[in-house]
Amino acid sequence: MAQDFTFKPFSGVGIVGLFPRLTGTNVGGGIDLGEAPVFKVTQQVPFVEMNTSRDTSRGVAFRMAQRKGANVEIQLRTVSDPVLALLTGGAWTEIAASTAVTGWVAPADLVVGHMIRLPAKNVSAVTVTDSTAGSPKTLPPAQYDLDLMGGTLKLLDIASGGPYVQPFKVNYTPGAVKVLGGLKVTDQEYLVQLNGTNAHDGERGIFEGFKFRFAADGDQDWISEEYGTFTLRGALLQDPARTPSSAGGQYYDFIKAG
Repeated sequence: MAQDFTFKPFSGVGIVGLFPRLTGTNVGGGIDLGEAPVFKVTQQVPFVEMNTSRDTSRGVAFRMAQRKGANVEIQLRTVSDPVLALLTGGAWTEIAASTAVTGWVAPADLVVGHMIRLPAKNVSAVTVTDSTAGSPKTLPPAQYDLDLMGGTLKLLDIASGGPYVQPFKVNYTPGAVKVLGGLKVTDQEYLVQLNGTNAHDGERGIFEGFKFRFAADGDQDWISEEYGTFTLRGALLQDPARTPSSAGGQYYDFIKAG
């Protein structure tokens, strides 16, 4: 095969996709991981050595590879619902809106500054009353700070218009939500593909990792002062569906135009 000995700089950009492995070398529908400024492969080929005992040099007489493998790190600067599921090892569930709830009882002995947490999110039609016998009093909306999506309200004033008899009671309507359950699914193996380009000259190059298994491990910054960075880490395992003598081997390949 003709070799190109031309030296040139390399600065990679590209689109990273994950495709769930099915049977053999078949894969399912993949997902685009979005902005991925770091795609790093770290090879691991540890070995063991044996020194000779036949002379005083005791030099290395034998060396044997123990295993082959590689780790992959993908840093992400954007997220989508499927990417969040990957990062958390989770699965999404859609929960429909439900009927209005009347008279949900809040904890007793609340004071100004306490927060009340409703047993639902994305709520609407919220009203707060007290427990005055016969004619419950309604707490004006200006006297609490309401987060409809969070399903929480913070008490700002429980004196004006009172006195109020606790416990407070809340009427609300739960809205439709999508729930991501973290660390919920078993490990899934993927083919990871980088459709890459050398920014120096526009030459294309395609990286394929045949059997990528990642762990939902590491930090997740849910609050940050800048755009967040999320990291997928995992291992490239040996793919038994491919033969060692195949063009790409059993771990990964890199493809350029011929």
